[in-house]
Amino acid sequence: MPQSSAASEVKTKPLSYKEYFSQEREFKTESEPKKYKDYLYFINKNDVSVLYQRELGSDYLCRKNMRSGAVEVILEEPVDSIAVSDSKLLCIVNSKQIIQIDLEGKNRKVIYEAAESISSLRANAELIFFLRNKTVCRMYRPTQTIDEIYHNNDLADYEPLSNVAIKWEKDNPDWLKYYDKTHDSDNAPNIPRKVSSIYNSLTKEEKIIPPAYW
Repeated sequence: MPQSSAASEVKTKPLSYKEYFSQEREFKTESEPKKYKDYLYFINKNDVSVLYQRELGSDYLCRKNMRSGAVEVILEEPVDSIAVSDSKLLCIVNSKQIIQIDLEGKNRKVIYEAAESISSLRANAELIFFLRNKTVCRMYRPTQTIDEIYHNNDLADYEPLSNVAIKWEKDNPDWLKYYDKTHDSDNAPNIPRKVSSIYNSLTKEEKIIPPAYW
């Protein structure tokens, strides 16, 4: 028997903030570049992307038609990072705004505007993570509640694992000492360049990840 519209509305109603964060929920998002339908979305960076095309402008948001091979700019502003969610693109522009646009680069909506520089967007339908002053921030999208969930002055990068847990990394002090002495960045004997930890904001626990499990 088909559900009534009222039942459907109840089923799709987002959880309250308290309910959503009362337990751990796996965080899933796409890798970068983003493939969606017939297009590959990417930031035109000459240091990381084999798709880089000088005439399109550095750091602009572009897309490549996977059928025809045609590449076009859809956002002519400096873009730091992007995510695809519910047929929309989320991105950080000008290091200050998180915006939402459609897959054509139109219908712009400002989700968040920061007074300070932000970077490293990770997002899905429920959550947006970003970095601000070495602090991992998290927005619960249904209520637009923003929390600062982890800060470390040595933080170099991070990845959300769930709604409450992140994996973060920093430069290994032992590797830095080796490099200062030798200026050798490739052959440090049994010294990993980075060290990683997992932090859980629900339990407040933090544990170092052994290099063998990276």
